[in-house]
Amino acid sequence: MKDNEEHHKTKTKTTTKIYNLSIKDICDNLSKTVIDMLNEFSIYRHDENKRWNDYVRIITQEDRLIYVGIIFVIVSLIVFFIDISR
Repeated sequence: MKDNEEHHKTKTKTTTKIYNLSIKDICDNLSKTVIDMLNEFSIYRHDENKRWNDYVRIITQEDRLIYVGIIFVIVSLIVFFIDISR
């Protein structure tokens, strides 16, 4: 019974939409996503059969695409503020 409850909690947690998450949850998921992607890129770097499609697969896997978009927005804001401060 306990395993079934834990499975249900993890299933509902992974299927939660981004607009239902708190800022803390989004930040936690963002950092976890970045770390997971960096790990996969470092593993893939040593692979001999490298293809461009594999890089795209790593970025678009599961719900990573929304977090990649958030990273792009943050980086673009940082570049914008650096540019206007000159």
